[in-house]
Amino acid sequence: MFGALFMSDLDKRWPSKRIPYVIDLTVKNESANLVGAVRASADYINRRTFVRLTEIQETDVEKEPGYVRVVLYSLIDQGMSFPCAAKQMGYHAAPPEHIIWVGGPGKSLKFCNQYDAASIVHEFLHAVGLRHEMGHKLRDAYIKIDEENLDKDGKYQFWAKADQKNEIREAETAGLPYDFTSIMHYPISALAKDPSKPSFVIVEPDGKIALDAIKAKEPAFQIGQHNCMSETDAGAVNLLYASAP
Repeated sequence: MFGALFMSDLDKRWPSKRIPYVIDLTVKNESANLVGAVRASADYINRRTFVRLTEIQETDVEKEPGYVRVVLYSLIDQGMSFPCAAKQMGYHAAPPEHIIWVGGPGKSLKFCNQYDAASIVHEFLHAVGLRHEMGHKLRDAYIKIDEENLDKDGKYQFWAKADQKNEIREAETAGLPYDFTSIMHYPISALAKDPSKPSFVIVEPDGKIALDAIKAKEPAFQIGQHNCMSETDAGAVNLLYASAP
């Protein structure tokens, strides 16, 4: 089965690779820049992958069996410790709506800064069907997670809960490597109880070798910088949807 990089249920792939999305009034009322970031994120994914994120209008949502609603983030709405989020992975028929939240105040994670298009790409990719890179089957050969320093959301987001660990061990990664450059990878201190300490450390030799190879080409590289989709990110989406009807 697919897992780790992809959702495990292939029936949750979006039909015909088309993913309708509607920009909620809360986003439109917030800022034209945020609306532009949402559209730019969708267009970027369309250029890199087989899927087609297609904007629809509010008057058209009832015509769609399933769609993504892009809503202005509120920490009160979700009670989470970070200001961007996706409700779930993959397709499901509405109701309920598939929601991603964007444009939060950028308190915890560097890549969730307000109007950061890369954070919106990250959330859209959850809707497409990608998980966090830290859920890769090979992750323990590359990073060691400090579970004691993860906050209340951290164990879930880092795939550190017992049932998640079991799923990782059984997952098929389709030959895709662990990827520090993935837009789905968190920064090194993300979701830490004590942000002065890392959420994870690099494991030798595999993790150090992989990270050193990246820094040889990009000396300023930081894990979780989320500037763009990596080749592995695009490859994961395309593998997931290659056989989709």
